[in-house]
Amino acid sequence: MVFNKKKKYIAVFTILEGSIHNIIATRKVNPLNKSVRIQKKTFIIDIATPSYQKGNKVFYFFSLSTQKQLVFKNSFEPNVNIELIDAIMSQKIIEQLTANLNQDFKLNIMWLLIGGLIGGLIGYMLCQYTMTQTATPSLLGGLL
Repeated sequence: MVFNKKKKYIAVFTILEGSIHNIIATRKVNPLNKSVRIQKKTFIIDIATPSYQKGNKVFYFFSLSTQKQLVFKNSFEPNVNIELIDAIMSQKIIEQLTANLNQDFKLNIMWLLIGGLIGGLIGYMLCQYTMTQTATPSLLGGLL
């Protein structure tokens, strides 16, 4: 009797120590998602090319030191699809756009407040000067 079991997708994270990859962590992966996170790092999964498959379990190995998916193949044919390129490029663009937001945020707010304060004072002084110049003749003309 043969049962059709659901495939299990597992991401295995390794680190290279010497010439041996040691397993650090494993995560279950939803095949609809194109990425998996560990240690505040996002790894893009190429679902079409698993690193290893045994029965209903599909394994994707990742190297934490190089932050790339490890594929154990003997062929040298490039297996690149458009969805994988789009996922990698969109992640890199987002990283480049948000790289310096947290570093200079407090300094930018300080300069914004200083500029607003100085601008407000200059505006207040100019407004007071122009109001006294225009208001004085009309007040004196009305009193005389």
